[in-house]
Amino acid sequence: MSSLLRHRQNASTGFTVVELVIVIAVVAIITALVVTSYNSAKNNNMTASGETLASQGALKAKGWYSVYSTWPTLTNLQTTTVAEAKLTDTSAFISWVNGSGTNGASNQNTYKSGKAVVYRLCSNGGMTYYWDYTKNTAANPIGVSFGGGC
Repeated sequence: MSSLLRHRQNASTGFTVVELVIVIAVVAIITALVVTSYNSAKNNNMTASGETLASQGALKAKGWYSVYSTWPTLTNLQTTTVAEAKLTDTSAFISWVNGSGTNGASNQNTYKSGKAVVYRLCSNGGMTYYWDYTKNTAANPIGVSFGGGC
């Protein structure tokens, strides 16, 4: 009987390989879920930040138009003394250059993780573009139009 107890004590001093594999699998699944949730929240935040900047640019362009009855260039919005049209974060706006394709508007890197938008002036209004990070694709960016848009 004492040899049976001794054998039993020796056998229960550690974990089996199966138990260790199960614990590692559970930890891996939980880690995957947490990382996915974090990335989703981060993408939502970057999209919302870009949308806010784009809306600010469109509102400032409308403010300029209400004072001067003409649509502003990006330089106008960056240097004006008119409070309704003055951009608060001038470095966040990138000018669309006419005749040069999309000027990076279809390149995700242009938007600096939601911290930059592209300002495009057209003859009858314009657009401010931001990137939708929640779709996680290389689709065209989304624009907020002002005036007649482009």
